[in-house]
Amino acid sequence: MVVRAKMYVTCVKKWHKGSEEIEFACVTSGSEENKIFAKYTPQGNLRLVIEKESLFGHFQPGDVFYVDLTKTE
Repeated sequence: MVVRAKMYVTCVKKWHKGSEEIEFACVTSGSEENKIFAKYTPQGNLRLVIEKESLFGHFQPGDVFYVDLTKTE
């Protein structure tokens, strides 16, 4: 089973120890696709801390991503 959410970056925080914290929220408006996603996942937040320098700067507020959740055994 795979669950897909569509989320946008709300905030990027740079930490002094060489990492970035990325905060996401579910899309709620905009395109027709966003409205469909909002119907089934109207609320939700995700916070990730990234420590790999090559990924720094790749997430900007307003960027939109699909987030896939796949259960493992």
